[in-house]
Amino acid sequence: MPRIKLNLHKKQGHPQLGSQQLATQAFVNYARNRVLKQDLNFLILVIGGTGSGKSETCIHLSYLIQGFTYTGSQVVSSVKELIDMTKRNPPKGNCYIYEEAGVTLHNLRFWSNANKAFNYLVQTFRDQNLVLFINAPDPRLVDSQSKRMFHCVLTCKGVKRSRITGKKYCAVKVEFPNVSMYYKDRIFYNKLNAVINQEVLEVSELRLPKAPVHLIDEYKRKKSMYNFKLQQRLSKMLVDEY
Repeated sequence: MPRIKLNLHKKQGHPQLGSQQLATQAFVNYARNRVLKQDLNFLILVIGGTGSGKSETCIHLSYLIQGFTYTGSQVVSSVKELIDMTKRNPPKGNCYIYEEAGVTLHNLRFWSNANKAFNYLVQTFRDQNLVLFINAPDPRLVDSQSKRMFHCVLTCKGVKRSRITGKKYCAVKVEFPNVSMYYKDRIFYNKLNAVINQEVLEVSELRLPKAPVHLIDEYKRKKSMYNFKLQQRLSKMLVDEY
């Protein structure tokens, strides 16, 4: 079961944090510890319906994990783009968002070059110590071989409003697949436990506020480019059919 220790003490100047803030900090600390200290990568599948907050979740967590060096431009929409971006020897701890993975890593195309290239890549780039968010509306759209390589699954449950503050937040369910307990197509999950002053906090949900506006704007620019290219490919495919 994944576990992270948070060294939060009042004498160190840390403010009193609520359980949801602690949960977010625990997840961020776990991700940083994994890629910066344990010499591993961190592959995160982010799922949820349209408007559930998948993209903002990826952007916000990328910003929290990587820090101020995250610009929002590290968004890809194909395996080739991902390879081109990661082969530039990026700094350890860099975060990348693979948008609409269900289109290029579809389970019905599991023998495609894109799927095979992705599976080879995520098996071999561990030494780069990167964080990769893979965004898809439904886990069934991603082929089973790719799915088994994810270290964490975030399920976005929609944008909600706090009854106390009135501010909007994205509710995100947090689960860690237990790779040693796969049974046929069934996957068993663990929770993240945060140890705080000898007390254990189970991190089962994150409540993430709106991501910084400048990062959202950059994401929208990249997303528009992707949509334009996709529409061109689809138009060409339909023309070729007829």
